[in-house]
Amino acid sequence: AMRLYLAVGCGAAIGSLARFLSGYVIVSLLGLNALCSTAFVNVVGSWVIMAFATLTGPDGRLMVGPVTRNFVMAGFCGGLTTFSAMSLDTFIL
Repeated sequence: AMRLYLAVGCGAAIGSLARFLSGYVIVSLLGLNALCSTAFVNVVGSWVIMAFATLTGPDGRLMVGPVTRNFVMAGFCGGLTTFSAMSLDTFIL
């Protein structure tokens, strides 16, 4: 159980960092607004979780264990596509 918790935590940390860095690139370097950043990471995260769930499901092509599935789906995608960031952007509007 501890290995699963660590996998989700590490995935969430990586996903959160990816969200922060993509926001930096989109806003600071490309000159777009924060809403574009939020939309981008939410679309990308949704596609990643959909593709990974399809590929690693019972009929999927990739055989991975529950630790890997939770690392990617609950951890990384959860950290990347946090609903709180979208809520903050809506509040700022």
